[in-house]
Amino acid sequence: LPCAVVVPYTTPQCKRDSILSQGAELVLCEPNTAAREAAVAEIVRERGMTSVSPYNDYDVMAGQGTLALELIEQVWWPGGKLSRW
Repeated sequence: LPCAVVVPYTTPQCKRDSILSQGAELVLCEPNTAAREAAVAEIVRERGMTSVSPYNDYDVMAGQGTLALELIEQVWWPGGKLSRW
């Protein structure tokens, strides 16, 4: 599927490289919410793509929640605590 990822031009190169390595198009914008939302709206309007917000989408939030539950299930034990290692 075609994918365009909108990020601020201040995004570190390692993140830019990671986005590109997954086959996505990288779209740079000014580092503020209004600029990102405007860039996304333009892409949706011009290309007919679907917008998926990384922070304002219930399916994304649900996925983040299940990720946390999976992490806890995999590293938790009775009486134990989460730790860095």
